[in-house]
Amino acid sequence: MTPKVGLSMLLEDDLRLAQAPLFAEGIVEAIEWTIDCELGRATPPWVEPLLDHYAAAGALYGHGVHFSPLSAIFEPRQAAWLEHAKGALAKRRYQHVSEHFGFMTTPGMTRGVPLPVPYTKGALELGRDRLARLRAATSGAPVGLENLALAMSRDDALVHGEFLDALLEPHDGFLLLDLHNLYCQAHNFDVPWGTLLGAMPLDRVREIHVSGGSWYEVATPAGPQPFRRDTHDDAVPDEVFGLLELALPRCPGVEVVFLERLGGTLADASAGEAYREDYRRLVSVVSRFAKGAAAHG
Repeated sequence: MTPKVGLSMLLEDDLRLAQAPLFAEGIVEAIEWTIDCELGRATPPWVEPLLDHYAAAGALYGHGVHFSPLSAIFEPRQAAWLEHAKGALAKRRYQHVSEHFGFMTTPGMTRGVPLPVPYTKGALELGRDRLARLRAATSGAPVGLENLALAMSRDDALVHGEFLDALLEPHDGFLLLDLHNLYCQAHNFDVPWGTLLGAMPLDRVREIHVSGGSWYEVATPAGPQPFRRDTHDDAVPDEVFGLLELALPRCPGVEVVFLERLGGTLADASAGEAYREDYRRLVSVVSRFAKGAAAHG
């Protein structure tokens, strides 16, 4: 299988304008749509035709952000999110739908960044329940989880893949392998990339994310230390492209690879061109992998 290469779509104009030349070049084979963008609000007129076009081509993938599948208490907010998502996902055919491992809401906090939870029996049962609820809202599309950039400790990072596999197994769910998230954990916990990659259930990977992020200085007993954050607001590091080359041969079921970037982070024309160069490099890496696999197949 040759993976498709595509773009993660959001509503901000800076991102849309930066992506437009790539669509014009005819090199965007798939799109990932964050379904939260159409929950409870009207979308711009360009959105529906674009989604319909890629859905008809079997190249539309759904992504959720604010469901918070590992929140300990199932809140009315989450039930409302599922109802909205059900309506959005019924409009057109999605190849699959993904969400994030972890939680980002608790009573009184309605939005945050995805945070880790410990690998316990209770967390496993809760997560499986939330995935069943998500699956019921997707009109039969496969559901999956994205690996997290954060972890509570080095040991937690090392069992992250095992936890994901256990969560996904009852639903035959898939893993969305985010390579920048893996890069964050590798740096922040001083674990070799290959070790973290090998601990993931790579036979479950249907989708890969490639993105950039930022550095943040944190205080430690040994003094200030750099901490890598998954902020999607900068160019893709060379190391993440290296991780992609390492991961592709080990993920036999991967269908699509997406470049992610947050809207509102492309400050000028040069940033937009750098973003496009990242995408063209992504296309080149996947194309080279596909040619090598064909030559050995």
